[in-house]
Amino acid sequence: RTVRWNENLICPSPIFPDQRRKGWFNKRGDQLWTNKGTYKTPEPGMEYPLDLEDYPEHGEGWMNEHGVRIDMNHRLVPKVPLRSALK
Repeated sequence: RTVRWNENLICPSPIFPDQRRKGWFNKRGDQLWTNKGTYKTPEPGMEYPLDLEDYPEHGEGWMNEHGVRIDMNHRLVPKVPLRSALK
């Protein structure tokens, strides 16, 4: 196999834990404000920022800076267990 170099390749910059947004967000950029479900929507044109691409979709739930996910009823969503490398 060979690898061809392409000058147009862009290496994504990692988002370090201390640079993550604090609070509960979804992929669109909405921020959960209260336990009753009140949330703040992003400014027009600022929806779906790249730093939230791994977050839940709008209407599915929320995720915080620690990777903890909750559903729309604020129940914890368990993490998917990692597959073992051993068979």
